[in-house]
Amino acid sequence: GGRVVTMGRSIWNQLEQDDILKSEFISTVSHKFRTPLTHIKWSSENLTKLNLPEDALTDIGYIQTANNNLVELTNLLVNISETERASYRYNTERLDLKRIINEILIEIDNQLKIKEIKLKQTLPETITINGDDRRIKFAIQTLIENAIHYSNKGGEVEIKVTENDNKVTIAVTDHGIGMNKDEFPLLFSKFHRSKQATLANTEGMGIGLFITKEIIARHKGKIWAESEGVGKGCTFFVELKSN
Repeated sequence: GGRVVTMGRSIWNQLEQDDILKSEFISTVSHKFRTPLTHIKWSSENLTKLNLPEDALTDIGYIQTANNNLVELTNLLVNISETERASYRYNTERLDLKRIINEILIEIDNQLKIKEIKLKQTLPETITINGDDRRIKFAIQTLIENAIHYSNKGGEVEIKVTENDNKVTIAVTDHGIGMNKDEFPLLFSKFHRSKQATLANTEGMGIGLFITKEIIARHKGKIWAESEGVGKGCTFFVELKSN
């Protein structure tokens, strides 16, 4: 794993000098990855329909989660290229946040089940913002999946959405590994992972929060995190203008 990451970073650095080559590289890699990943997804879903022993179904669940992580990484590579192109256009429209969050929860249901996470939601009946649907969904999903990854098995994750003074605040709280205050300035840096995340051997390359910050900035919003310390969980906040 470490050798692949090191090789990937080396290739990335070489291509940074030429945006055209970088775009071609990312496009080729993402398309090459997506086809076999889709086959793995379909095959694993078909296996879950068979009358298999419980331990086999558990292993299939792990395969599905690993496959989802690879799909996410492929999408991250595409997104990181897009966020670094200032001219890249966002498609702004009126968005129903409740609908977006429900879509995310359907997609990550398997992750919740594997870690036995209890999910608590506090959402208004109707809440809308102006934004790019795909990117806002990516940003919120990144925060929710981080909360799941960094929670202990059987823990609780809370999603709370509030509206005040023409601003919508999305708060995603976990009760997991937490972090020290000195981590906050680097939290949204490219490839940064907190000491607690590294020690806990949680997955990820730290790219997701970097891209999420860029997406929220493009929407003229704010993103920040709060934690009372190591082992005391963490809350990520996103503030956007209401519609």
